[in-house]
Amino acid sequence: MVTDASLLESGIIQELDIVVTTSADGTARTWSLASGEQRHVLAGHSGPVNCMAVDPKETQYVYTAGADWVIKCWDVVTGEHLRDLKGHQQAVLCLLSHNRILYSGSADNTVRAWAMEFGQCTRIYYRNTSAITCIQYFNGIGKLIITPLRP
Repeated sequence: MVTDASLLESGIIQELDIVVTTSADGTARTWSLASGEQRHVLAGHSGPVNCMAVDPKETQYVYTAGADWVIKCWDVVTGEHLRDLKGHQQAVLCLLSHNRILYSGSADNTVRAWAMEFGQCTRIYYRNTSAITCIQYFNGIGKLIITPLRP
């Protein structure tokens, strides 16, 4: 039988490994992968949390977004709320982090690019005709793929 102790001993998981979950109750939660215990409740959204992304450089930072139109940055080690990124006019449905840029897709038919270091919106992709539900960056061809919701 596989136990937490055997996973730790074998090096499959590390003592400080964390899992982050998001929820319709407006929170994100951090969990110890080693023990399964809840570490922090990241509360502050006023509606369901739809998505999250991890900062590729500062891996202790996670971004959450949802129905309240706001993207929140958190320190998953301490549970501290660091900043809000505001600009969308409807629910944020998807997030993608790449090369220190956070991309957010929204029901307002836009994608926004945010400088993760400063939390500032640097570009708005606005010619979409419906809600943006998925964003993917394809490395090597230098293209950002944006998928709108089809009616």
